Amino acid sequence: MTEILHGDSCLVAKHCEDWLRREYRNIGVIVFDSFRGEWCSRFFGEHDDPTRGLDGRKLRGFSSTDAYREWHNFWLRSITEGVLDAAGNRSLPNSPEFAEVLCSYGGKHFVLEPCQPALLPSAECRGDHFVDYLFNRLVSAVEQEDEAQTFEARMRRITEEFGLRPGDHWRERFTLPQASGETKRDVITFPYAYLNGQIRLYKKISTGRSTDLEADTIQAHLHDALWCFGEAPKRLGADTIHGVALLNTAPISGVGSFRECVEQVLSDHGYRTVDVAEEAEVAAEFGSLGKAS
Repeated sequence: MTEILHGDSCLVAKHCEDWLRREYRNIGVIVFDSFRGEWCSRFFGEHDDPTRGLDGRKLRGFSSTDAYREWHNFWLRSITEGVLDAAGNRSLPNSPEFAEVLCSYGGKHFVLEPCQPALLPSAECRGDHFVDYLFNRLVSAVEQEDEAQTFEARMRRITEEFGLRPGDHWRERFTLPQASGETKRDVITFPYAYLNGQIRLYKKISTGRSTDLEADTIQAHLHDALWCFGEAPKRLGADTIHGVALLNTAPISGVGSFRECVEQVLSDHGYRTVDVAEEAEVAAEFGSLGKAS
């Protein structure tokens, strides 16, 4: 089959899946079809018929569902109601200048990046076929590869390798006292893992309202940590600290102990592990949190 170099403008939509590590994940593609003079798009989580919007069943693993719905709706409106037209009046739709204008409308958690021209089969070179082709290559395929490296998948694999099964007898819960007169609090900054026979995932509290996305990202990590040990709350309360006990199981040849494996995964996914001797220093950094009970 003949292959051609496709010259239409393509933008890849990305979401900052891990805000702490600034790790972006591909969530969609936007293409200007110069043949038809119109825009086409495909986004993660859409119904098979994109005109029906997002499918909630496909968004269950997304770290900030509400924010993503708002962003998705914004871009659908933008594509059809003027932002792109306004940008197009200043530059050609397939020019770098146009992509720059378009990208300037994103937030820090959602960005658009120009894609290099694609060499693809001639049968896939127009309109919807081109968008589907790019979506499958840049979003669906990457998503499947990344899934095996998620916090949840890695923790589950370690648990299985050591022949462990989740159980209530080695899971504990800690609560943070509610401050007097405080009615609304948000999660900010990142959780710490306290290693002293157990992991305690701490969340710092603030009354500010500008950290919703950071909070959602952290909530998702905590959700994953609990899920793989048999507990998956729909949403963690801002006044709750959850802890998961670590078992000192015998090392597996070439792998290390269960504790060592878990600590490595925590570190890889942006959690800071501290020795119990550092607890006072970390507590001071957190401010007045009180004692976990």
